[in-house]
Amino acid sequence: MRTPVYDPHTTPQLSVCRFRCMLQDTGYPLEVYLPPAAGADIGDVEEENVEVDEGNMDWSRLKERWVGWAVEVPGEQPWIKQMLDTTPAEQGIAAQLEDLDLSNDSVPSSSTTPLPSAVHGKWPLPGAHGNYAGALIKIYDPNIAFRPGTAYEFIGILSRSRLPASSDDFLPPSIAQDSNETKEDVLVPAIHVLTEPYEVYPLKEGTLASVGAETGVPAGRDEVIDYLAELLPRGPSSTLDRTAAEVLLLALISRVTSKAPGSVPLGTLTLDLLLPRGSSSDEGAAFRRLVTGIQRVMPLVVNVELSLQLLSQHAFYPVSSHVAASASTGDSLQAGLLQLAPGTVVLVNEDTLQGGDLQDKGVRNLKALADTVRTQKLRYEFPYVSEDFGMETDLAFVVVGQGKSLLPVSTCSAARSWSMWLC
Repeated sequence: MRTPVYDPHTTPQLSVCRFRCMLQDTGYPLEVYLPPAAGADIGDVEEENVEVDEGNMDWSRLKERWVGWAVEVPGEQPWIKQMLDTTPAEQGIAAQLEDLDLSNDSVPSSSTTPLPSAVHGKWPLPGAHGNYAGALIKIYDPNIAFRPGTAYEFIGILSRSRLPASSDDFLPPSIAQDSNETKEDVLVPAIHVLTEPYEVYPLKEGTLASVGAETGVPAGRDEVIDYLAELLPRGPSSTLDRTAAEVLLLALISRVTSKAPGSVPLGTLTLDLLLPRGSSSDEGAAFRRLVTGIQRVMPLVVNVELSLQLLSQHAFYPVSSHVAASASTGDSLQAGLLQLAPGTVVLVNEDTLQGGDLQDKGVRNLKALADTVRTQKLRYEFPYVSEDFGMETDLAFVVVGQGKSLLPVSTCSAARSWSMWLC
């Protein structure tokens, strides 16, 4: 029996589950908790509803735990998700916990309702409105440290918990002023970690070797190149261009190998793919074909169709809730579109970007995108810090369009003749 995967709709409270996730916010302060006394009901303790007699409390028993917010890995494709869900990573004592289940009939199952509005902004991609898997991660070791944007698998006990104290700032002004939703009313899933966290992405060597032929995912190098060549528009001779497909493959698998402070990272290859004008690229058909195809060979893929609306309404970089909601205090982190797990392929469609008036937020988003492409560093917007403050990234960018890219790409490839040149 394998430890079940966390499902926000079906996993019962107080059961042991595993959650493969990206750490989105690691800036919460440490929590102080009172370990349960002998004979205490674990349900009361984990739901944090137990009444405490302060007069009889032994304050020397108080301890600290690390707390962060995690979300399901953005852009994770179904084929790799199925493989990792059915093939758990080796995590020491994790195997001993597989049959452990603390759930009982008196504990309600997880709700199928979306996450509360207080954490809607913690999902990087637009349009989710709380319909994503997310949870507080609570680790009973105050000396650990994690970076946002890293991906791990945690095994622990599922419960519900109130958001940390600084989470008042996640409530936008319209919610904070016009509704009865308060911090005390916001309960979110929480996973109390039992084992050593296992880093999932970037995938370890040999992980993909277990991908079976039944997944339909090309496995060999030559097979992948032939497959990518089929996705690309063909030249006048209607023959497949394996050279162009190989350059695309190199761009997809490029990773940061070294990076000195203030210098351009080594190991990345950003490709500008120039599509031919004509019927094949009408209404984004060529881009959609490319996205669908690459999703079958790369485990993490996020497609970004640039538009004035997207640039003006959705943040591309993480923003402090102090800045986002004009709240009084706090440093909690709202997610940005580019806050993604290491190894994610970002496909950018520039043909969807029409002319118009680009406001200040759009300019900042476009600058964040260009800076991340060039430096592999994503800025944070925090009060009283410089624009150099941010998180290190390891993303593969492929820009698609019918004209030369606005972004600082490394290599251009023209779809008509597939000649390459440095940009």
